[in-house]
Amino acid sequence: MAGHAHGPRSVARMVDRRVVRFLDAWAPDTNSGPLLVGVSGGADSVCLLIALAGLRGTSTLELHAAHLNHGLRGAESDADAAYVERLCASLAVPLVLDSADVEGYRKRRRLSLEEAGRNARYGFFAATAKRVGARAVALGHTADDQVETVLMHILRGSGLAGLRGMEPVSRWRVRGGEDLVLLRPLLETRRSETEEYCEVLKLDPCTDSTNESPEFLRNRLRQELVPLLRGYNPRVDEGILRLAAAAGEADDYLRQEAARAWRRIGRMESGEALIDAAGFGRLPPALQVEVLRTALSQLRGDLRGIEATHLQKMVELVAGAAGRSVDLPGRLSFVAGYERHQIGPRRAAAPRVLKRKRRLNVPGVTELPGWRVDARLVPVKGADLQASGYVVHLAPGVASDGLWAAARRDGDRFRPLGLGGAKKLQDYMVDSKVPRDMRAGIPIVWDSRDILWVVGYRIAEKARVPEDADEALRIEFTPKG
Repeated sequence: MAGHAHGPRSVARMVDRRVVRFLDAWAPDTNSGPLLVGVSGGADSVCLLIALAGLRGTSTLELHAAHLNHGLRGAESDADAAYVERLCASLAVPLVLDSADVEGYRKRRRLSLEEAGRNARYGFFAATAKRVGARAVALGHTADDQVETVLMHILRGSGLAGLRGMEPVSRWRVRGGEDLVLLRPLLETRRSETEEYCEVLKLDPCTDSTNESPEFLRNRLRQELVPLLRGYNPRVDEGILRLAAAAGEADDYLRQEAARAWRRIGRMESGEALIDAAGFGRLPPALQVEVLRTALSQLRGDLRGIEATHLQKMVELVAGAAGRSVDLPGRLSFVAGYERHQIGPRRAAAPRVLKRKRRLNVPGVTELPGWRVDARLVPVKGADLQASGYVVHLAPGVASDGLWAAARRDGDRFRPLGLGGAKKLQDYMVDSKVPRDMRAGIPIVWDSRDILWVVGYRIAEKARVPEDADEALRIEFTPKG
């Protein structure tokens, strides 16, 4: 990496060579469509645009620029947009300008201002890339941005994937469309070098006043933490960048091994990621984490919002008793099972536990904590007597002495239909893979002596509708909310 020992013009030439080398490595064939450049008007993105524009005479590279006015700094934001417009006109680079109400978006989505701005910006880039037929968008992130990103991830408790920071080539998941390819040709270039580059060309790039605000974590890192760390080690930036590179190599290896493991023990089925429990248990912990990341990526398409703490909690659940679960971002949940683990849409919250036995109105409607129960006699002819979720048909005679709903109790026994004998209710729930955190909230329907129905699962042998019956007792439990 170039330092300040080089003269300004040699620094400019070095930046140009890095951009050429990056593009040659990424896409030797430049005939596959234009390249979109995100231009904020700051020194980094202006440097990138100029370097790319200079290549047009020696290649078939076609450029388009894109600038989004976030509307957060009033006249200053408008001046940035005007500057970018003049710059692109002077370079004969087509420009797409747009604006967004980032503050309004932030409030609607309840995001931080940084996250709202990033989402709005990348969404704009994706739409613009599709509009102009671009194959990727080039961004002006520098080595200094990388240092700050890695430090942010460390402070947030990141795993190995976070330590690698930003990647030279990555993808941004676009809802309902193709992924947007993100290119970072300046990731080996220091911010001071992009500033020198602009000085050599006598450019006057924009300055974003919000970059000085201590409201944002990245600014505080840049202004306070990084200078403090340099006091301990003047070359700490280089050390952090080496850490990011080493983490990237280790993470790449783990991803390859996880992909092989996923092909052996994982699969997608009915909108869920399923993982063989025995095979998963034989993996080393680091590979278990990466297989979970692979499963989530298969299911969601990206890992935004998934943090190391989520992955570690999933691994901890697997090491404990089966049947436990944890909620994940994106309205997903992870359930550690006996034979398989699954990641899928979040289950409804466990129903409220019945504090005492409650008599059911038969026929009639009974309101219970968390449930509405409808019980009535129906003709057997033409009725589907198979249990379905929260609806069953029972022998009408079972209600002669009354029916009750209650929570399970220690020692309860049950004679399930078709299983040929009695067993403890606890054992039945374990064998039926009822999640541990749901068991206490499952209502149990009783007559005066015995369990007739484990709601949502199975009826008792004695509750079977006789073949010669004309009527059946239909009971439906409807969860409230």
